[in-house]
Amino acid sequence: GCERKRDAEEVERRERRKAVLPSEQRPPITVNEAASLYQDHAELLPSWPTIRYMLTELVAGLGPSKLLSEVTDRDLQIYFARRRNGRSNSSVNREIENARSLWRRAKRSKYDVGEMPDWALLLLKVPKKPPR
Repeated sequence: GCERKRDAEEVERRERRKAVLPSEQRPPITVNEAASLYQDHAELLPSWPTIRYMLTELVAGLGPSKLLSEVTDRDLQIYFARRRNGRSNSSVNREIENARSLWRRAKRSKYDVGEMPDWALLLLKVPKKPPR
């Protein structure tokens, strides 16, 4: 909220300009391209073999040619529900964290990721103490 009408009109003018000018819009990126972009960063990490299989499954599960901006929270819920079959909640949560990293890397690289998914809603409950 702006205090003065002129300030509010200026904000509105800026937002309308952004919506109209294609030069200021971010380029689209597919799930596969985003995974490749994230790979450039992650392949230097010691956990790269694990991240690689998670990215491969994510690309196959969501569709390699689907745009990140088209992926909804519901798509992710369905995907992670399928991944949960036979896995612990903490394992699925690690996959969710990798997906979140992929989305954030694409956003920082100035690509159109659409509305950022609500990652907190996707995380599964994990017991505080491991079972013995």
